[in-house]
Amino acid sequence: MDASRVRRRSATETAPGRQLASVFAAGVALLAITGVVYAATRYSSFWQTVRAMYLPIILLVIALGLFLFGRATIFPFAGFNQKRATWSVVRLGREELLEVHARPDTRSPVMYQYWPNSRGLRSIGPSRRVGSTRWLQVEAPTGKGWVDAAHLTEEVGVAEFVRDDAPILLLDDFVTALRGNGGLGRVLSPTGLVVALTSEVIIVSAGDVAAAVAGLNTARLTDSDDLDLREHVLVPFLTAYAGTQRVTAEAPHSSTALLPTECENYRYLVLHNDAIGRPWLVFFEYRSGRPRVAGIGIDA
Repeated sequence: MDASRVRRRSATETAPGRQLASVFAAGVALLAITGVVYAATRYSSFWQTVRAMYLPIILLVIALGLFLFGRATIFPFAGFNQKRATWSVVRLGREELLEVHARPDTRSPVMYQYWPNSRGLRSIGPSRRVGSTRWLQVEAPTGKGWVDAAHLTEEVGVAEFVRDDAPILLLDDFVTALRGNGGLGRVLSPTGLVVALTSEVIIVSAGDVAAAVAGLNTARLTDSDDLDLREHVLVPFLTAYAGTQRVTAEAPHSSTALLPTECENYRYLVLHNDAIGRPWLVFFEYRSGRPRVAGIGIDA
């Protein structure tokens, strides 16, 4: 895989209006400077003629204001640097709802509830960690509130996902780590690995995945099914990867794939069949425009 082909791009680019404001600000600033030069050459008593400076000063103030507005998403000017991104809901079952709380606390009043396959949530500012939970403030229909960020992934368009080689290279790193030749920390979602083999989706902690790779985890995934993480999940997944001649994102979302609700809003890559003929999928979440492996499952 040619690493030079990877393009690391933010999932939430600067708004066109802000970019236009920056360009316009540069033009206004140039006009203001021209006015100062004209005033300095036109009036012999330039520094004493305050009236001659009115227009240039006003133009400079306008230019500064437009510059701050246009560059707010890049430079941390106080009050202007509110990180805004668009998110989709993940890791919730069909009967579950994502609650928006008035404060970053599960005991605070619930302001709104999102469906488990909702998209288009707009965040306000950076996340906040309270205890073991990372909270994100969003603009809900009923006002600003806080949601558990473990159930969100940044929205990335299908076209952008197809053009970006980063998920494919990340998959290579993930497989290398599962084979015991690398660390999982930089490739796996910190909220764990979604395992979608059946309609019952299981979330395995990053620590349990690492233990299974090391051969230390013999615990069953469920009480009802005799599923072992290493034997029934990781080994078949690696078999499917080894049998895939070329991983591509050209057709990232099959119209025939039956995804569980927990995974509907993830972008994914398709592998070939494992030893018993099951096609595998690899799900990706996005944080700050960068992908992480969020889950693996079977295309039903």
